[in-house]
Amino acid sequence: MRVGLDHSIPPISSRGQFIQAYARRFRAVEIDSTYYSIPPRSMVTGWREKTPPGFSFAVKVPGVITHEKDLHYCQSEFTTFLSNIELLGDRLGPLLLQFPLTKMLSRPANRSRNCCDRS
Repeated sequence: MRVGLDHSIPPISSRGQFIQAYARRFRAVEIDSTYYSIPPRSMVTGWREKTPPGFSFAVKVPGVITHEKDLHYCQSEFTTFLSNIELLGDRLGPLLLQFPLTKMLSRPANRSRNCCDRS
């Protein structure tokens, strides 16, 4: 079992040192910011370089995919997201898909197949 916290900032002297300080205390973190936008490759590379081997990132899939496009016709966004996030290499943990509760209650469970629709 890995324990990590979302939105928990340990006492540190500089915001730029957050991930290093966090990685000294925990072995995993959820990246919530990826829900709001696809991180640039340079940012993802920085996360990897600033954390030790064995550290793991649980990465939230962007809301444009899960909320705005509802997993339909999102191949371009999903490909870009995966291309960037795979730079985490062995530090990449689970991908987290967050859906609006109202849609989850009204849609069939097979919705994930639509994520790769190309039309």
